[in-house]
Amino acid sequence: MFQDLRTIEEFHAARGPDWLALHDLLGRIGNGSVGKLDPPLLAEFSRLYRSVGNDLAVARLRFPRSPVVTDLNRLVWHAHSVLYAEPRRLWVRLGVYLTAGFPRAVRRNKWFVFVTAVVFVAAVAGGIVWYMGAPEAVVSAFELPPPEEMNEAGVPLVTPGTGVYFWVSVAVNNIIVSMLAFAAGMVFCVGTLFYMAYNGLMVGAFGAYAADSDRMTDFLALVTPHGILELTLIVLAGAAGMRIGWALIAPGRRRRSKALVDAGREGLRVLVGSLLFLVVAGAIEGLVTPAGLPPVVNIAIGWLVGIGFWVYLSGAGRGPVRAVRAGRAP
Repeated sequence: MFQDLRTIEEFHAARGPDWLALHDLLGRIGNGSVGKLDPPLLAEFSRLYRSVGNDLAVARLRFPRSPVVTDLNRLVWHAHSVLYAEPRRLWVRLGVYLTAGFPRAVRRNKWFVFVTAVVFVAAVAGGIVWYMGAPEAVVSAFELPPPEEMNEAGVPLVTPGTGVYFWVSVAVNNIIVSMLAFAAGMVFCVGTLFYMAYNGLMVGAFGAYAADSDRMTDFLALVTPHGILELTLIVLAGAAGMRIGWALIAPGRRRRSKALVDAGREGLRVLVGSLLFLVVAGAIEGLVTPAGLPPVVNIAIGWLVGIGFWVYLSGAGRGPVRAVRAGRAP
């Protein structure tokens, strides 16, 4: 058949109707999926997709310099993206991301997470040592509250409405803190390292101050329920920012602009998941911590949540993720 088509004009005249028909079907589908087509049209779409794909191969071979090659390539790519589209229902895509995409992204960037965590933990130790050497300077520098204000038993029970309001305000604040940690990493990684060091010093100093004031149990009851998860997520956000900052320092064989774009995508995969889980940390801080539970229960909740989250990061998404078609959940 194609041997008889000696010119691009003959090729266009013979095969053009199929190209136009596929274009019209894509216009009918719009932003949806092939699942919205009736069975006869779906069968026609399948035929046209294969036919036009074959035309593209012929055009590349016989008319490589013709604009038709570009047009057909665009048409086939559009049809392919519609046929093999990712699920369009937000809750399905979110489920796939949380069960596989986010933990995989964290593991791919484990060295950035490791460096950020080490800096934070070292700063916590530094805060403890600093307080032991100059307690008055630490209290003044961080404006630490009087010891009696750390009494968890003195925190009144809250009404559900007040608790939800507090939860939302805490979650928003945590998200802002994490985004600052992320943005700081873009400054050639230095910003995140400084940010982690400062927050680690503050946590260490606060803990040493609580212990020195015989309020360690109250301090742990206040901080542990949400703190392990919250601090982990802030470290992850900082690591995501460092991923971008490192692309500026060491782009490798790629252009710095290309390395920055790739790192930005990868960093955002980590950041978005961190922000979502910060809502959970905010709920714990806003609803569980002030509920007047025994300190040992608060501490146990914090460790269970923290360990569970690290188990999730370590194991989730290691198996194959089943493909989802036409927006249906697997």
